[in-house]
Amino acid sequence: MLASLKPDDLVFTNAGGEMIQHRTFWSDHWRPAIWRAQHCAEHIDARCRCGSAHPERCKVHSVVVAGKRQARTPEPCGCPGTLSVAPRIHDMRHSHASWLLAAGVPIHVVQIRLGHESITTTVDTYGHLLPDAQVAAAEAAALAFADLSPPMPRRTYRTSWPASTRC
Repeated sequence: MLASLKPDDLVFTNAGGEMIQHRTFWSDHWRPAIWRAQHCAEHIDARCRCGSAHPERCKVHSVVVAGKRQARTPEPCGCPGTLSVAPRIHDMRHSHASWLLAAGVPIHVVQIRLGHESITTTVDTYGHLLPDAQVAAAEAAALAFADLSPPMPRRTYRTSWPASTRC
């Protein structure tokens, strides 16, 4: 899918193939996608608009309070293959960083991709994902030094002493 894209092509687009606007991303795209991922087709009423950009317009699940319609979206259905939680947009960022580190991408590269001003932010947030980093560093150093270390001089021991040193 992505292999056919040119470097300047958009990966995520709206229905018209244009760039998704930041101001409407959560309401128009994220929230409806999460809702659809939490409910199977069997448990969605055809009249339900909870999975739309405007769940307050759903006449099936919304209620009128003080003359204004308010959304009362149903809980996730819990069927196999549906989400039981509602991930936040920021969770995608953490997942991305975690996958990069698990794949062996150096942490300073992850820092640049995430836009952290300081490596300290990246290390403090994701350093726990690198528990084997010290072991890997020690093993790399051991391998490097194994090939570079000069051979140890062989000690020779006398088996007899000259006559002048005898008592």
